[in-house]
Amino acid sequence: MSQEPSLESQIEAFKKMVDKIFDEAKSKALSTLNEAAEKVASILAESERFSITRCQEILSTYREKAEIESRKEISRAEVEARMNLLNLRESYVERAFKEARSKLISYCDTEEYLSDLLANLKKLSNTVPVGEILMREKDIKKIGLDNLKKILGKDLQIKSYPIEIGGFIIVSADKKILLDRTFESILSGERNMLRSRAASILFG
Repeated sequence: MSQEPSLESQIEAFKKMVDKIFDEAKSKALSTLNEAAEKVASILAESERFSITRCQEILSTYREKAEIESRKEISRAEVEARMNLLNLRESYVERAFKEARSKLISYCDTEEYLSDLLANLKKLSNTVPVGEILMREKDIKKIGLDNLKKILGKDLQIKSYPIEIGGFIIVSADKKILLDRTFESILSGERNMLRSRAASILFG
């Protein structure tokens, strides 16, 4: 006749069974936690990679935008600097032009001017078949119309012309040659030359 297990042995067996169940549950929970942790780590790593890539893309975009804006600013600065240099050139030319004009106006009120005027008229009348001479009315009056015809030739026509500063204009007898020796014309040519010189100094 078999002996029934004692109460102590039954309790011990029950404890072992419970421990086993807890151990299995614990193992399963740990496994689940590990899987979850790996998944979270993978998600975080992927998120980090995406974030880094996205940040790089954003930075690249901003860098490109910054470079474009920088180029625009540089271009604007270059245009502004060039405009300032152009304004500087014009002010330099204008100042020099006004000073030269002022000196010429003063010169045209001297006896030296009248002497030089006659000398130039004589020189050109010997090289060009002069038909007509245009001069300031005040110069004609100062030298005298008869004196001019006596010096340059009686067949010449000497006419008053609205020349602002001084000088003269010679028209050939056949009307094919016109020599403008007014100071306005000379100044205009010098002004362009002065502008070119100033440009080469400022812009290289």
